[in-house]
Amino acid sequence: IAAGETPPAQPLDLVKSTFDAQAPVYDMHMLRTLRYRLPKDVADRLLALHPNREFHLLDLGCGTGLLGLMLGKIAGSMIGVDASIKMIEQAEKHGVYDRFHHVDLLDALRETPASLYHVVAALDVFIYVGDLTQALADAQRILLPGGRLVFSCESAPDGGADWLLQPHGRYAHRRAHIEALCQA
Repeated sequence: IAAGETPPAQPLDLVKSTFDAQAPVYDMHMLRTLRYRLPKDVADRLLALHPNREFHLLDLGCGTGLLGLMLGKIAGSMIGVDASIKMIEQAEKHGVYDRFHHVDLLDALRETPASLYHVVAALDVFIYVGDLTQALADAQRILLPGGRLVFSCESAPDGGADWLLQPHGRYAHRRAHIEALCQA
């Protein structure tokens, strides 16, 4: 950044240390202070799509497991991926995930075999990745036919760069760019 270049993703050590430090208070801060609803909204939609609760889910950047907590046990598998071991330790307490992978989400996407999951979720995690080209292609590859990628991004202004690193350290993406990547 100091050299005038925007990195394609936040450095892994920075992400790990940030979320390791936040892990003990993350749920309370997000749910009570910020009234964070995205995991609940996504869980409701997934359960409407899969009322029998039979689906395999890869939760990228699972953090403390808020999506899993909102979903509860499912008949398929629920796999959590996070770079922060402290966040995974908090997620384990919910008792709904089948297993966890302590790895960078881009590595997880790249190394996961094809056609394994009905749902790949990346809630508020792509804000730490600028260039999503390969991540979205890999997510599509690991979905089963008819599967769904559910993710969130912060919005970058139309007419500017496809993605940019904001002053607060998170990436924003132009909606048209994300839509084009998804179509591709």
